[in-house]
Parts: sequence; C-alpha cells; structure tokens
Amino acid sequence: MSKGLSLLAAFASLAIGYTTNRSQVLSFSQLSLGSIANAEVAVTPFVLKSLDGKDFNLADSLGKKTIVLNFWAAWCTTCEEEIPELKALKNKHPEFLYVGINSGEKDSKARRFVEKNNYPYFVVLDPEKTTANSYKVVGLPTTIIIGKNKNIIFRGSRPPETISNK
Repeated sequence: MSKGLSLLAAFASLAIGYTTNRSQVLSFSQLSLGSIANAEVAVTPFVLKSLDGKDFNLADSLGKKTIVLNFWAAWCTTCEEEIPELKALKNKHPEFLYVGINSGEKDSKARRFVEKNNYPYFVVLDPEKTTANSYKVVGLPTTIIIGKNKNIIFRGSRPPETISNK
C-alpha cells in the first residue's frame, strides 16, 4: 500500500471510531495518532520504586481493578496542564488504581513536581524509561488504562473524561 493510502486508511479509522477492545469504542477526541500506531501493545507487568522507596509491582493489581497509568515528567508543561483532568477522572472513578509513572528523571525532580502541583496519583519512578519503552510511550503525557480483563482499554495523550469499569 502506498504511503498516501496508508495515511488515508489511518484517518478513515479515526473518522469511524477506533476500537482497542471490541466492547469499548473510543471517540475521536479520546485518540491520538500514537494510539493507532501502538494499539497492539501488550500489558507488561513491571516493578518500579515509589517516591518513598518501596517496590510497586503492577502484577499484584492486574485483573483485580481497572488501572490508570499516567506517564509524565517534571519538564513537561502539558503534563502539568493535564493535572485537573487527572483529578477529575480520579474523582469520577475512585475505585480505580491510579499510578503516575515519572519517566526518565531523578526522584528529586519528580518529588518537587508532585509537591508543587499536588499530583493526584501514587507515583513510581522509571528513570531509565524501561517501562515507558515497554508500553511504547513516544510522547508525554501518555495515559494508558488497563481493564480488569488485563487488556489496554484506553491509550491517549490526555486522560478520558470517563471510562467503563471493566
């Protein structure tokens, strides 16, 4: 397929709606071009250190509740701008597990960002971007939501306003 036809097919997918999980159709406003390119990303368990130095193991929560992963960095102005949206999602769905993954920074920068902005999620550190790379995060911020079915049910550059609890 030519490059032009590939691009046309990608935009056509956006126009009619794109599904990362057959039971969850995402609207145009919820998608980023990265979602199309990375729709086949597998849920990969990881262990990362929290700001208080304790291990967080994603595998301990998979399948038990819906999990919201928010990849961010202190230098990212859009990451700071999205905080009200992150708080709104957490207020709307307090039953979910929320994990903020600081990508590529030292804990001191992450800690300052969290304190300055009252960042609303439990924070873990991914200083080498190992987890970000395994989830094919190519830009920040990126929000990924993993359903109880252990599949990615949302992926975008901003969090959705709401999501079904699967």
